[in-house]
Amino acid sequence: MKTVIVRKDELLDTLRINRSLHREVFEQAQKGYRIKAIKLLDAALKDAERGLEIRTLRINRSKHREVFEQAQKGYRIKAIKLLDAALKDAERGLEIRTYIELESPIDQTRDYDRVISMLEMSVDTKVELSENEFSQYVLDDWNWKRQFLTINSMYMKE
Repeated sequence: MKTVIVRKDELLDTLRINRSLHREVFEQAQKGYRIKAIKLLDAALKDAERGLEIRTLRINRSKHREVFEQAQKGYRIKAIKLLDAALKDAERGLEIRTYIELESPIDQTRDYDRVISMLEMSVDTKVELSENEFSQYVLDDWNWKRQFLTINSMYMKE
């Protein structure tokens, strides 16, 4: 093995420079790690927020569908009663009614399904909602909500 003789002060200067460079690289790496960790946490939080939004929509969809299905059952019961009464009137020779005046229950489940699918398929980690979209998707206050409740409540069990 070969040996080299160097001056002590030059060696110390070189070691100090190398140490300084090493420290700088280490600090940059640590800073980069922190930034990356913050970005990962931020992305996870945004994913969680989007997940919360999707869960809220699914809950609202489920409630909507339940109301519709109950109204559909009530509608069928009323329709059958009216049809039975019309049949009995026809059998007795009374005026035959061929038209039954009942509004069908309203089902807007597809609106929920469309928005849920859009959110699930979005590659964005953050979703910007207008005031109207927030009102619909989060607060479950759609422009058709009043009509949905008015018509479907006619067929709900009391």
